[in-house]
Amino acid sequence: MMSIPEKNVAETAAERPPKKRPPQKRSGKPGFAAILLFLLLLIVALICFYVIKIANDLAEDNSELRAAYTELQTKEMKYEADCEQFLSFFENENAGYGDAFFYAEEPVVVLNLTDEGKSFRIHAAYDDQYSVVVNTKGSSASVAFPEDRSIYDQQSDINITPKSEGMTVVTFSNTLNDTTFSVLIVIRGDGEELNDQGGSGLEI
Repeated sequence: MMSIPEKNVAETAAERPPKKRPPQKRSGKPGFAAILLFLLLLIVALICFYVIKIANDLAEDNSELRAAYTELQTKEMKYEADCEQFLSFFENENAGYGDAFFYAEEPVVVLNLTDEGKSFRIHAAYDDQYSVVVNTKGSSASVAFPEDRSIYDQQSDINITPKSEGMTVVTFSNTLNDTTFSVLIVIRGDGEELNDQGGSGLEI
């Protein structure tokens, strides 16, 4: 009777080929890391958007502030110049008065740029024959005698036409003597200059 040799259990196991595991199916859904990365990128994009928007707003605000500051500086310089001219008028001119026969009823006339038909009155009461001569310094207003260029009852209303914001000095003299007086015309408003004439002369 033949005996069958017994094989070692370990050898038998080793001789058997390994079993192949079936491939695992990958889920079609994104993983947690991908979702987290997407959210992070979205947050960064939103932060960048708001930072750029804030920067643009600040730049615009700064531009407006610079423009406002420049405008205030310009106005300040203009007001300083106007004050100097106003003081100079009373220091250096015969403000509204030459003598008892030759003067204006008011040394300073203030008008708005839109005012029309305004005037001021002068007195010229010399007995002899003479002419009254007018000269203007500045371009903010022009002046004119009445159409007939005459003085009635030793007085006359001088018509004013506003031209631009600013000051104009009107000086009155006469051909009889050296007496003069001046009237300061102040035009208020932000209108455009209508006439850039720097001075004029007129006589009656």
